[in-house]
Amino acid sequence: MANLIAEILVLHGTRPDLVREVRVCRNLAEIVRGEAVVEAPMDIAALMMNRGSPFRPFI
Repeated sequence: MANLIAEILVLHGTRPDLVREVRVCRNLAEIVRGEAVVEAPMDIAALMMNRGSPFRPFI
């Protein structure tokens, strides 16, 4: 679950139209969806960007 939340945080930083808000507490993660239309299935890895280039995990 921690990896998914980390990916959603990266997506939030690069695509606020997809993920409008992220709140993380000790036992809860709340993700607020943005207004963008996304076709199913959604591939988070393909949507994450780093300064305009595809995001490459460093861990």
